[in-house]
Amino acid sequence: MGSRYPRYRRHPLVWVGLILLTVAILGRWLLPGVLHIPNVAIQITGVVLQGLAIACLLLGIIKGGRRAEQEQSQGS
Repeated sequence: MGSRYPRYRRHPLVWVGLILLTVAILGRWLLPGVLHIPNVAIQITGVVLQGLAIACLLLGIIKGGRRAEQEQSQGS
């Protein structure tokens, strides 16, 4: 299953980052009404998860670009 644009091939870290970002946003939105813990704890956890998600997204984009460049240079 090759990509039409091999330069933009997805690295698995991108998917992990997207999942973490979704969990963080949904958690910060839904959990305050469900759990009876301080709102500050939920907000801090959400911010930490968002930070991890951004780090995973950036690393996945960087590694995916490098991998595509290596595959392209080996194929030429």
